[in-house]
This record gives sequence, structure tokens and C-alpha cells, in this order.
Amino acid sequence: MLYYSKSTGGFYDTAIHGDIPANAVEITAAEHAALLAAQASGQSIQAGEDGRPVAVTVLPALDAMIAAKTAAIQTAKCAARDAGFKVDGVLFDSDQAARLAYMEFALSVAQDASYTQAAWKASEGVWVSMDATLFATVKTAGEAAIAAAFAWQQARDAEVAAIKTAVAAGTMTEADARTALAAVSTTYTATTEAAAS
Repeated sequence: MLYYSKSTGGFYDTAIHGDIPANAVEITAAEHAALLAAQASGQSIQAGEDGRPVAVTVLPALDAMIAAKTAAIQTAKCAARDAGFKVDGVLFDSDQAARLAYMEFALSVAQDASYTQAAWKASEGVWVSMDATLFATVKTAGEAAIAAAFAWQQARDAEVAAIKTAVAAGTMTEADARTALAAVSTTYTATTEAAAS
């Protein structure tokens, strides 16, 4: 026969255990197997009000949820920053390699205002002739796109900080904080496109 003890949080089998706690309740082999399967999938086995074992979902600590949300916001910002931006319908890359190439072009233009690169890779499969005039527009659009991604992150981080502050001040319950954290968006949507002059 199988038993579960609320006081010890353990299972007992009369074929193995000689002493079984007085508060132990009898369970079936099927119940035992189901509880162990639930535990293996990440749930916790706890005693219900009647002392019978139940599988419950254990929520992560609020601090862990906040850290995960903050990391997701950072990841979304980096993805937005590196996703490129459009100028007159042309997608220009903005990943680290592209930002380095823009800096190199800026140095060349600073030394020679008439500098032109006839074959400039704007993005995968898209080539343009980059001169100082187009570069000025691309630079402005790129800076605006990157600034927008950082502003989006700053706003989301402020939402998370407000939740943390409310919990610390006792004006928000942990349950409400979990709900509020879930509502903080980790999806970035670009809103502007530049036009070449």
C-alpha cells in the first residue's frame, strides 16, 4: 500500500517502510505515478487542505521574472537596433558590421566631401551608390532608428522599475506585479521611415 504524509512531504510504501507517519493518507499506485510524472515536468508535490498530495505549478520568484523581462526587453532592443531602417523604401543595414562601415564612410567623406562609393551594400541583395548627400540622409535615419529603439527600451525599463517600486512600497501585491510584468511588451515596432532629400 502507498501513502503520502503531509508532515514529511514524502511517499511511503508498506513493502519498504516500517514506520509510516500517523497523518499519512493512502493513495493509489496510479495517483503516485501521476504525481511523480507531474514532478518530473517541473511541478511541485504539496499537501492539499485534506492532506492528500496534489501537483502544483511553482511560480518563479518575482525577482527572476523581473530579470527575465528585463533581458527580453534588452534582446528586443538589440534586435530592433540591428534590424535596419528604410530610406525612400530602401532597407539599410544597422547591425554592428554596418555601423562600422558607416563610420569608415564618414571618415572618408570628412577627408574628401566628393567621396563616393559606387557599390555600397545597403542590405542583403540591395546595392546603392553612396555619396555624401545620401550618406547624410542615411546617417540621420540610422541615428533616429537607433535612438527610437533605445527610447522604446527606456520606456519598458521604466514600466518594470515602476512595478518593482510599487512592490517594494507595498502598494502592489506580488500577484498584481506578476500580471503587470506580463503586460509589459517585449515587442518593438519601428514607426518611421526617412526620405532622401
